[in-house]
Amino acid sequence: SNIDIFANSINSFLISVETTSGRNEGGRLTCRKEDSATTPNAERSSVFRNYGTQANLAVELKETDRNEVKFECRIYDASLAVVERFEKTLRKSYVVSQTMNLRRLGAKEIDTLVLMQNSELLFGELKERLRVKTLISNEGHISTFTVNTVNMTPDNQAGESGGELRLEVGQLIGDIVFNLRGRNGGIQTKVPPRPPQNPNRGADGHCQGGGTRGCDGGQGPRGFPANDGLPGYDGGNSGSIILSVLEKTDAEITINYSPGLGSKGSEPSGPGLGGLGGNPDSIMVPGGPCGGTDGRFGSRNATKCLDQTYSGRPGAQGPLGPRGKFGVTGETGLAVRSVYINDAEGIHDFIFQTWSNLRGPL
Repeated sequence: SNIDIFANSINSFLISVETTSGRNEGGRLTCRKEDSATTPNAERSSVFRNYGTQANLAVELKETDRNEVKFECRIYDASLAVVERFEKTLRKSYVVSQTMNLRRLGAKEIDTLVLMQNSELLFGELKERLRVKTLISNEGHISTFTVNTVNMTPDNQAGESGGELRLEVGQLIGDIVFNLRGRNGGIQTKVPPRPPQNPNRGADGHCQGGGTRGCDGGQGPRGFPANDGLPGYDGGNSGSIILSVLEKTDAEITINYSPGLGSKGSEPSGPGLGGLGGNPDSIMVPGGPCGGTDGRFGSRNATKCLDQTYSGRPGAQGPLGPRGKFGVTGETGLAVRSVYINDAEGIHDFIFQTWSNLRGPL
């Protein structure tokens, strides 16, 4: 496509020299990058044509070059004597064809920035400012975070908020999409501690006399209520874009707000154990007459059987305390105000979808 061809040649330049006389006939124009003096074959050369009045030298900036590259140039006459020296500074343009972090550009001011279809330029959580003379977008995207990384918040942390990008553009060509996403809250992995066991006991058994068995202890009291689960973590705010375009444009500008979602709260703790049951009480039943010289059954001369003691049962442990509730879900982040400023049209607020001719504080 045309945009592919343009993107592939965006950093190809032509250094031209023109004179009104033919004094450079048979001469040459040579240029080399300022930082390539020791690099073999780094110098480029072109002869003067049109009777020595014009020389055109094609140069190219590489991906590894700095944002601004200075060329040292010389003009030679036909005898190869240097007749003029000059410097030419070229500024690199950038093509984003896939996902790229804005910091990788290494530049705050760019002549031309091309966003290819479905490419994504990320500015993350930072506050950034970028100036671009010409921004060409073939349905490219500028986003805080990718959709695949909004769930990458570490456990037990709030979601990160998107940053703020002030994008100042001279000319905007083509449709562009801004995705302002906050990261979701991290998973709540902690669980509140279980309450201590109820230290109180059930009532002790107390026999009032009579009967043929002891008295049981009372049941212990109920355990303490479980602690409710811990709250989830809040999602991050969406981040914002302040887009300023100098020239009037027919570009379609879309902003998608996706604040981070809060994470779920944790499970409640286990309920507290009930108190121990009360101690039992015992009852003694005196022995009655029975046979046997030594008190054993069957002996005629015995006058009394042995006394009998009967003990009750310990009280049952109290029931578990009431169950707790799951922790509340963290809050969803906020959609932060973003605006589009066009000197020819005014200010557009993307949240309220309103236009204004008055510039308020941004």
